Formats: sequence, structure tokens, C-alpha cells
Amino acid sequence: MHSNRKNESLKIINDMVKKNKFLKHKEAYNENYELYLTELETLNSTCLYDIAERDKIPRDHILIRIQSNIVLEKLPGEDSE
Repeated sequence: MHSNRKNESLKIINDMVKKNKFLKHKEAYNENYELYLTELETLNSTCLYDIAERDKIPRDHILIRIQSNIVLEKLPGEDSE
């Protein structure tokens, strides 16, 4: 019983470390967008997010962390609805 609890605790801690790495991942200066997205998807796939939310998480992360003014300018604005 004790080892099951310990294993579960280790899984939770490991997932927290992976999520932290994913959430802190930033686009490098002049990084190719496709490479950045691939890296995000790879990091995201290692996390224990709910499957229904998994596809939305990289999108939200990109919007928060994006550094390229060129990409930001291409995003639809509030007035484009």
C-alpha cells in the first residue's frame, strides 16, 4: 500500500515538472514557428493533461508566450469578429 502511494506521488511530481517545463518554454529569438510549435507539442504530449484540453493548451501557450511581432500582427484582433 505504501509503495502505491509513493509511486502515485512520484507520478504527480514528475507530471508537475513536465508541465512546468512546458509552461516555461519560450520561443527563441528568430526561431522558426514550425520548430517552436513542434517543441511545444512534444512537451505537451508528455504532460498528463485531460485529453479534451490537450489540443487547446499549446494554442493558449503560444498566445501567451509569442515574441515575434510579425506573428502577433497576423493574429486576428478583437475587431475581426
